[in-house]
Amino acid sequence: MTFEAIVVKNFKHHLKKYLSYFMCSSFSIMIFFMYSALFFNGNLNQDEGFKLVFSTGLFSISLFALFFVSYAHSAFIKSRYKEFGVYMALGMSDRHIRKLILFENVLVILFSVLLGLCTGLLFSRLFQMVALELLGIENFSYSLNYKSFALTLGIFSAIFLFVILRSSLSLRKLDIAGLFQKARRVENHKRFSLVLGLIGLLAVFSSFFVLLFAYNNRDLKIFDAAALLSLAFAFGGIYLVISNLGNGLLQFIKVRPDLYYRNLLTASEINQKFQQNKKVLLVLSILSTMIILFLGMTFSMYSHSKKMSELLQPNHLEYIELGTVNRLSPESLNTVFQGSKTPLSGQRGTEFLSLNIKDDTDPSDLLKSKPFVSESAYNGATHGNLKVENGEAVGIIIPGSQVMTNYAPQFGRLELEVMTGSYELNCSMVLHAVWISGLGLYPSKAGIVISDSDYAAIRKNISPEQIGQYRSYTFQDWEKTKDTVARLKEFLENSNKGAEESNVKLFGTASTFEFYEAFRQNYSLAVFILGMIGILFFIASITVLYFKQFTDLPGAREKFFKLYKVGITDKEIVQAVSKEMRLIFFLPLILAVIPGLSTIWFSNSMLGGEDIMDRLMLSAGSVIGLYFLLQAVLYSLIKRAYCLQILS
Repeated sequence: MTFEAIVVKNFKHHLKKYLSYFMCSSFSIMIFFMYSALFFNGNLNQDEGFKLVFSTGLFSISLFALFFVSYAHSAFIKSRYKEFGVYMALGMSDRHIRKLILFENVLVILFSVLLGLCTGLLFSRLFQMVALELLGIENFSYSLNYKSFALTLGIFSAIFLFVILRSSLSLRKLDIAGLFQKARRVENHKRFSLVLGLIGLLAVFSSFFVLLFAYNNRDLKIFDAAALLSLAFAFGGIYLVISNLGNGLLQFIKVRPDLYYRNLLTASEINQKFQQNKKVLLVLSILSTMIILFLGMTFSMYSHSKKMSELLQPNHLEYIELGTVNRLSPESLNTVFQGSKTPLSGQRGTEFLSLNIKDDTDPSDLLKSKPFVSESAYNGATHGNLKVENGEAVGIIIPGSQVMTNYAPQFGRLELEVMTGSYELNCSMVLHAVWISGLGLYPSKAGIVISDSDYAAIRKNISPEQIGQYRSYTFQDWEKTKDTVARLKEFLENSNKGAEESNVKLFGTASTFEFYEAFRQNYSLAVFILGMIGILFFIASITVLYFKQFTDLPGAREKFFKLYKVGITDKEIVQAVSKEMRLIFFLPLILAVIPGLSTIWFSNSMLGGEDIMDRLMLSAGSVIGLYFLLQAVLYSLIKRAYCLQILS
């Protein structure tokens, strides 16, 4: 029989095994191509936020594809170690085996790329329609760019090359005995280390306190580093817990003879499986954490987008008067509000001073100035009770602004530029609190509160052009203010025809309706992309569990058949298998809850959701509950099929 004939016969015989590897590869290529085709769509205005979201999505899908394809291929190769051992016993060298695998992989890869690109082309139009609808883009044209093909082929060429090289290196210089041992290898039982187990639990809980420290010390600007350190603590701790949990459970049961003898088979199975599947359990824990994070955070924020808009833009409609910009007469304002579909429920004017601070390094400060308000004006606008001493200043950072800009608060001496030279204040306190306006009204992400006497003294020594007014209006139903907002913008545009154009662009209007529309549109895309990634990770976790049971089946069937000969019943086999599988299926989810919820809490807090954190976390908790429910259904289905295979 020729080598080519062996390849063909081998391919036909293992068609079902190839099919799983083939489908995993094709599915990964299809998903990546659809995302890259949307990313390179010429209809999209690719601002920095869009690029960040999509770059994150493409990077995550690349990691997903690398893991997904690599794990499917690894499970496929491991299931054939005995077969390769037989080939070597018949005289085939390891070089011929690697050549056989190469031929097989080339066939699978070619057909995977062909099917993946064809299905990607088929579904990419629908995918783009959904995404562009979420972005509110009308009359879009479906387009394909050669870059999407080039990026897909480049990424997956690297992935497949890595997979082939890894399998080739793993089989290099293996002898017959080595192949059979690899097929039957079981790790030796290691002693349970209580210290390492406790350190692991401490590290998992510490992952939350790392984020808590970063949140309470937001001025240090360590958000990214804290998130990475928190995940490192969590995953490192999870691995230590998993590495020591199997022996730990066994030791716990052994000191209780009645419990030990009732669960002898289960205890030994759990101990062995934990030693064998430490890496699989760690991978499942990481996947579960990502699923909880991506789906929980996006769902919680999107489901409460109205409330978030009200928190970040509390005044339903507002604008700033400064100098000659945005000067409207009372008659014009009456005309604006008379045609409103919802009546006014309140209005307020709050005076402020636009002052330059010497050596201010705030990059968000386009005017090189900040709004200063008096203590009484601030308390009246925010219903607060802030106290500021003479000569002192309190910085106010608007919730969410530190995530969106690189602003760092300025402590210590503030030298203000006034007509008489300078006026000095000492800023000893910076608060993350509500401001008298929304997030983007003044071209700075922070404001400053000073005492009434300092405010009066400074006001006398500045130009009238530096004295402005925050004009704020609230309505009974802000969702009906679309026409009112448009009408106010029209009147302001007409009034600003003689003003300096650069200042007009800086001082526009802000409204809860516009903020909600922008928030919902941008966040819809994030929900769509990150939600899809979360679903992909869920598919990956299902695949890991499926392939794990698939590769364990021959050994489990042989072992339980021997036990069956010495008197174990079918019922006892099912009970032992069920308890073992419950740990494999649900332990990673339980371990993933702490880092997942901690990161969701941190992200929501930094985006300004502190006031509705209970509702945000409840929504995230409902996602986790649904995840557990889906995992329970999956466990029931796989357990039934697995037990039937063993008992057959």
